[in-house]
Amino acid sequence: MEPPATTAAGTPLRVLMVCYHFPPMSSTGSLRVARFARYLPPEIAVEVLTVANPPEETGNRALLNELAGRVTIHKAALPSRLTQRWVERLFTGVPLGSLMAKALRTLLTFTLWIPDWQVRWRRPALHLGGRLLGSGGYDVIFCSSPPHSLHLIGLELKHRFEVPLVVDFRDPWSANPDRRWPTFLHRLHERQLEAQVLAGADLVIANTPGNRERLLADFGLPPEKVVVLPNGYDPARRQAMQQPVAGPGDGRRRIVYTGHLYDRGDAVIRALEALQRSDPELQRRVVFRFVGTLDAGVAARAAELQAAGLVETLSFVSAERVPEEIAAADALLYVVPPAGEHWIPSKLYDYFLAEKPIIGVLPRGDAWDWLERSGLGTLIEDTGAADVTRGLRTCLMRLQRDELVARPDREFIAQFDAREQSRQLADHLRAAAAARPR
Repeated sequence: MEPPATTAAGTPLRVLMVCYHFPPMSSTGSLRVARFARYLPPEIAVEVLTVANPPEETGNRALLNELAGRVTIHKAALPSRLTQRWVERLFTGVPLGSLMAKALRTLLTFTLWIPDWQVRWRRPALHLGGRLLGSGGYDVIFCSSPPHSLHLIGLELKHRFEVPLVVDFRDPWSANPDRRWPTFLHRLHERQLEAQVLAGADLVIANTPGNRERLLADFGLPPEKVVVLPNGYDPARRQAMQQPVAGPGDGRRRIVYTGHLYDRGDAVIRALEALQRSDPELQRRVVFRFVGTLDAGVAARAAELQAAGLVETLSFVSAERVPEEIAAADALLYVVPPAGEHWIPSKLYDYFLAEKPIIGVLPRGDAWDWLERSGLGTLIEDTGAADVTRGLRTCLMRLQRDELVARPDREFIAQFDAREQSRQLADHLRAAAAARPR
């Protein structure tokens, strides 16, 4: 007979984390679950079910090494992706506009695989997850998405083994403003899948207040079933983020953006074009450094600014080097597309940790509120390129006059410490396990 789970603080708990994105995968999606795994209390035994052979880049072995001895990792192989390779080859070198090619690729992808192409991992993950849970002793399942097909895995495992399920949404599912469905019926089907997951889960975690409110409004969930657990920063990165680093040596002020820049957030690039036209000497005083990847449209526009010397781009930068780039900045740039009022890309929390001035170009919403409260943000509402141009011109003038200063509210920022995030997650996991029928 299986012994009763012990769920009070300080007592053992065994958790199976189902997450496609996990170190050494270099994607930002792997950071949240890695921080949880690292900082959950030691009395919580963490086991991870992840993919064995992801096609994504797997260069972040340093983060994986940090988890050595803390987590047990189980890997299920991703089946052959011949059809996906065919789709990718179909658009290689296609002489179409970037937006059209991207739309067609997305159309094919979400026609062939619902809700995402990683759904092909479902059967192997269920097989291995079933073997693990069948051995007994697990108190709770934790699934983190995207990809949202992971929640379908978690839901089936919950029903088969009667283990409580906690689902974590790093991004919205059917309400994601960046998703495009081939037809209304595809979106309706995914919304039904999402409703099944939400109804079957024991607890739902949203990463922003706005995303929580949307889940409550769209699906009629009881308020106590959905909690907010934001992303956060790893306190181990504090020293690297705040260490003095020499600037470019040419007297220019350096403004750094890290991560991916989307085409729909191109207002800042168009504003830079306008500023450079009106002030051809601007590149002698400032430089915008984009550390990460850019969608094709913004990359093409940024190339002209790069040739003029106003912009620098670094597409391939190791995760270990990003703190150094942030530490060398005079100010940080934070961009959210106009439709992302409830979108808080994870770079914001590293920006908080650095305690440098943050120039935010974004809609009013969750990120806007937190930037205001942090004491670090100088905010420009993205209501069009003209407004962004005016706001950015003012910010650059203030930066050059040393008037763009950071006044961090450390008490507010401390709530995003990964140790605090993990403490809250531990409480949620214990509560879910304690409610398990005996």
